Amino acid sequence: MMLMLSAREWPKYGVTAEILSTGITTGEYAPTLQQAGWRVHHLPFRKSPGFFFELAGFLRREGYDAVHIHAERAFPYFALTAKAAGIPRIVRTIHNAFPFSGGLRRRRTLQRKLMARMGVVSTSVSRSVQQHEREHFRNETVYVPNWYDSAHFVPPSDAQRLAARQEIGVIDDQFVLVSVSNCAPAKNHMGILAALAMLPSDLNFRYFHVGRGLQESAEREFVSRNRLTEKVVFSGQQSEVRKFLWAADCFLMPSLYEGIPIAGIEALGSATTTLMSAAPGLQDFRQYCQGISWTGTSPKEIYEGIIKIRNIPQRQRRDVSISDAAAIKESFSMPHSLQAFIKLYAKVS
Repeated sequence: MMLMLSAREWPKYGVTAEILSTGITTGEYAPTLQQAGWRVHHLPFRKSPGFFFELAGFLRREGYDAVHIHAERAFPYFALTAKAAGIPRIVRTIHNAFPFSGGLRRRRTLQRKLMARMGVVSTSVSRSVQQHEREHFRNETVYVPNWYDSAHFVPPSDAQRLAARQEIGVIDDQFVLVSVSNCAPAKNHMGILAALAMLPSDLNFRYFHVGRGLQESAEREFVSRNRLTEKVVFSGQQSEVRKFLWAADCFLMPSLYEGIPIAGIEALGSATTTLMSAAPGLQDFRQYCQGISWTGTSPKEIYEGIIKIRNIPQRQRRDVSISDAAAIKESFSMPHSLQAFIKLYAKVS
């Protein structure tokens, strides 16, 4: 959603932006991005010099003024290739507080130092990521926060909430839990599922798992093995997640680590009562929101957090969440972040 929205905004500042996908495929979301106005290119990543020769040729052919790198994987090689292709401005955004250790941490530290000397500017999506980069990798970054569509992700009226619950198939007074993310290990979906298996058998709940990824097969097996099939809905990739957030009684994000996730910003902006782990990246929300319930990352801690939220009257949860939504709207402005990037592109050389 952040990319879809910004596709309409960049031209207002005289900037034309395009996307290069380096995955095996362009991804399920590519048609949605194209429909929103993005030009999407595709060059599948390979661990070979041939890939980087192809990348350099692509960059020269397209004649970009700046390259903005978002991937951690092979980041230095992407930056070196862009430099060799004559790209005058190279920016890199760090999206997570990566928990690298040992030899890998030393290599990442050296790589970051070399890239900085080469003129690559790194940005962090949150103060936690900025601090983590400084303390763990001695890497100074520019803070440019993530943003969201504050006109779309808004608190629902009672009628809108009811309609959303009906649309996703919620019946009666079911307690609805939602997560929105890929199935990477850091998202801790297995912790969520194990917590759900602990819930009392008489608790009428449904959990909507929005997203796909590496661990989805294992997650589905766990659901089947623990007789949660009637309780857990694998909703897959969704181009419109707002209806799930409007319908939810609780948004779950017990990640092992994060940057500052857009899905979390959208949930809080939609006034969805939220259970989050006190992990790097997520803790940044403390300064904005009073209504977040904080948990650890173990199944028992997640279970206890869910029960705590379930015992708070729905109207009380909603009142606090609406107040938090106002704070989120004020703090994660898209124009502010876009202007920060544009100024950065102009300075980097």
